[in-house]
Amino acid sequence: MSAQITWLCFGLLGLLPFALGFWVSINRGRAGVSFGYPDDPTHPLHKAVRAHANAIEYVPTLMALTIALDRMLPGMVTMWLVVLATLGRYLHAAGMVTCRSLNDRHPLRVAGAVLTYFPGLIMAILVIVKVL
Repeated sequence: MSAQITWLCFGLLGLLPFALGFWVSINRGRAGVSFGYPDDPTHPLHKAVRAHANAIEYVPTLMALTIALDRMLPGMVTMWLVVLATLGRYLHAAGMVTCRSLNDRHPLRVAGAVLTYFPGLIMAILVIVKVL
């Protein structure tokens, strides 16, 4: 069961950049902008582009760590780390696209960052420890 949940999260991580990219396209159409984005942290297109970019920064690394850790340490530890990191990525994205302004702290964004950093760091350290 833990392997199924781990790989479900892997798929959800892979889905996130595509969903956010689609959201960028929708907002480009609404704003009539085909290149770049307004330099206004309250503009929906600005928020969508930044949410997508942020996902692109973290999702590939989390996916690579998931593969490595699942091969080295399959089971509940890997599953829970991947579940938390996946939840973190989705919370962070939701906080970015729903906040009033990217200049403001949003609770979902903060929770998402914490749930990305800590599981991600633990995953990376576990991979290093397992190799040594």
